[in-house]
Amino acid sequence: MLDMQRLDSSNSNFSDKFAEIKHNKRSLANPEVAEAVSKIIEQLRDGGNNSLLELTNRYDGSEYKALEELTFNKDDFATAHQSLAPEMAKYLLEINQRISDYHSRQVQHSWFEQLSASNMWGQKIVPLNRVGVYAPGGKAAYPSSVLMGCIPARIAEVPQVIVTSPRVTADSASGQLILAAAYIGGADKLYAVGGAQAVAAMALGSTDIPKVDKIVGPGNSYVTEAKRQLVGEVGIDSLAGPSELVIVADKSAPPAWIAADMLAQAEHAADTKVLLFAADAELLDKVEMEIDKQLPMQQRQDIIAKSLNDFAVLLKTKDIQEAVQLADSLAPEHLQLMVENPMGHKDMIKQAAAVFCGIHTSTVYGDYGAGPNHILPTGDAARFSSPLGVSDFTKRISFLSMDDKMVQKLTPATAEIATAEGFPAHANAAKIRVNQAVDGSDGSDGSDKEHDDDGKNARENNSENTSVKDGED
Repeated sequence: MLDMQRLDSSNSNFSDKFAEIKHNKRSLANPEVAEAVSKIIEQLRDGGNNSLLELTNRYDGSEYKALEELTFNKDDFATAHQSLAPEMAKYLLEINQRISDYHSRQVQHSWFEQLSASNMWGQKIVPLNRVGVYAPGGKAAYPSSVLMGCIPARIAEVPQVIVTSPRVTADSASGQLILAAAYIGGADKLYAVGGAQAVAAMALGSTDIPKVDKIVGPGNSYVTEAKRQLVGEVGIDSLAGPSELVIVADKSAPPAWIAADMLAQAEHAADTKVLLFAADAELLDKVEMEIDKQLPMQQRQDIIAKSLNDFAVLLKTKDIQEAVQLADSLAPEHLQLMVENPMGHKDMIKQAAAVFCGIHTSTVYGDYGAGPNHILPTGDAARFSSPLGVSDFTKRISFLSMDDKMVQKLTPATAEIATAEGFPAHANAAKIRVNQAVDGSDGSDGSDKEHDDDGKNARENNSENTSVKDGED
């Protein structure tokens, strides 16, 4: 029988106990991991492809002679896709469509707006040039992670998408799944390398693996540490920690379903955090009994048992409103609202990364392609980060165009603030445009009234919103 932590929000020591839960997260600064990763990065800086091959053979227990043996292209992807069982190919295409439909709604457009006849501002949305998608592997294959990384990148129109995933081979069932997912997701190349060395190879570039602009995708502590050490040299999505699930439930939720969802989340890893909040103590008791009943049937029961014993919490709250408020304060990776009228609580939720509404909507559907991305911020990073999306694969370029009248209007404030900040050359660069005309004469150009009238006329002539998508007339 499991020994999961039980709490009651009405107890006098609850605030202290709940604070411990909020701060009970894996440190991203493990000295041993950091040192090992640092050595891997420096070896790749010095040795390039040769070092990458040596590191891959060392950590994967392989004996490859050249990096070409670890490289797969679009033809390899197509062959793997054709080799899939028809039913599996169908399912992958179905979730590809759902993920694509969801992420297509996230596309941002460039806009340019005329403020007056000669003044304009705007922004241009452009895709990153090349991105790398990391898909975990080794113990299991994660084609879903390949799709979650590649699809939004393609929707963002990134010209080149490469994937790295350890121990991929064309003659294994797991390898075929990964390669087929790369085909469906529209990847250009896949390299069968993993761990910190894969992240470093994409960040630094080499003869065979090109340097990318950004790396996305989940991974273990070594992958996360490599991202941390290389951020700045390459963009990253987030520094991922252990997976998290908070369930808020009421009597409308079947205890067996709640237990199944908790067991499924705990299956990820032994340090997964699973919490259940409910106002009904009897419901908590029933769920606990269901967990004990279902656990012996689980293939990964050792991992699940350790996760639930070490990190699970069953919390009795005074009502559902308090349960939702406390759950959201944790900024969890996943939040399930297994309650009647879940959308009635949506205004209370401001920090959770991904919310699953209603008793039927298990987190597992989000894991496998219901639509939203499953690459999510963890460790309360949802306070300031979002699920992976199309905007992660683009950047904004700002535009500004000013005429002499706008210059005269903005110069006093610009020069005064620049002077106050101790940058007199900045102030002069503004003042010279007022005091000296382009032809070298003084900058006198009429009265303020004339400028005001011109500005008024310009606004009247441009009263409609002139925002346009980039490239449109």
